[in-house]
Amino acid sequence: MEKINFQNNITKANAETMNQFQNNIEKAISNVQNNIGQLEKTINNYLPTTLFENESGLTGNISLNNDASNYTYIEIVYGADNYYFYSKIYNPNGKHFGLMTPYVSSANENQYLYTSSYLINGSQIQFEKASNTGINSSNSILDFGTDSYIKIYKVLGYK
Repeated sequence: MEKINFQNNITKANAETMNQFQNNIEKAISNVQNNIGQLEKTINNYLPTTLFENESGLTGNISLNNDASNYTYIEIVYGADNYYFYSKIYNPNGKHFGLMTPYVSSANENQYLYTSSYLINGSQIQFEKASNTGINSSNSILDFGTDSYIKIYKVLGYK
């Protein structure tokens, strides 16, 4: 911004001075607008994009509404039997990952461990396999087979 140097005893503003006032104000407004635009871009890089959401949760394969390669990391909200967890995967496209839900049941004191493996491939999260076990109060191992009990509720993408 160009500074206007005033002299003592000036009582009237001339056209040149008024034009400089206007130019300075326009430059200041333009700078503020540019800074706001940059701030919006910065904030948007930190706000997540919802790539998948299902309130009831899904097991198996999940279709995302955008390609995972467009994101620096994704966050997955998942759970089983009303226990909820989340996991973050950095540079997610093409990566295998596992989800697990360990918990102790308040109904019977059994300990449960559900695990599922997945592959992120473009706009798909592909279910690979599952293993589900538990331990009851007499320390007997419980086998719940290879069906996935883990439900994915939400996938968020971060730039």
